[in-house]
Amino acid sequence: MSNKEGNKRALLWGLYTRSQRADHKELLVESFMDDHLYQYMANAEGKPEKARPLLQAFMDIEERIMIATGQLVSLIDIETQQTLGGFTVVHSDNIKQRNKLLNSFTNTWPYYRAYLTPAHRHMWHRYSVNMSANAWIEEMHSTVMGNEPHLYVIMIATRKGMEGRGIGSDMMRGLCELADSMGIAVYLEATHAELLHFYGKFGFVVAPGCDRTILDLEDAPMFIGCVRQAIGIRQAK
Repeated sequence: MSNKEGNKRALLWGLYTRSQRADHKELLVESFMDDHLYQYMANAEGKPEKARPLLQAFMDIEERIMIATGQLVSLIDIETQQTLGGFTVVHSDNIKQRNKLLNSFTNTWPYYRAYLTPAHRHMWHRYSVNMSANAWIEEMHSTVMGNEPHLYVIMIATRKGMEGRGIGSDMMRGLCELADSMGIAVYLEATHAELLHFYGKFGFVVAPGCDRTILDLEDAPMFIGCVRQAIGIRQAK
């Protein structure tokens, strides 16, 4: 795939080297520090850096879980080898195992440690919310998709400062091509309503009853479940 300037890009499905995984993880941390959901979960609204410990702990967990049950995927510039964007995705066959690992990790190291030191005291106020959020997200996802085979996109992000260059579109096209080659649906969650138009270009619609605040709390940010229906098996390009 190429962008408007003709630079070649490629998706790396499965990051096997330590440096690839580290770059992918740091990209996600930097991209999501400005996300109001993670700022809320860290009790750090308007102070992105205060959300970093929570995000780093979550990304540590996500890396371990994806290596075991899913895939870490990066979009790179072939010439410079720079990581431009990344996402994590798991097949529905592996979701029960993912949730089991997630519940295990979020109650132990490294996620729990983010609440233990005085430097992170501001996060204690949201500890109970964080511990309940995973189960709430899992229930919403399960209600929408049931037993239908699908790909579940956990996180997707473009490198900070490189928005508007078609990076997100390249990742979504690759993801949709994979789903079409398997003849299955795709499920993802958005925390910004303005992203719904972008996802809509690739066939995603908001699932009924999934335009809600996290844990249905009045002061919490939105958490929106979106589905792209299976459209039959296509030959992957």
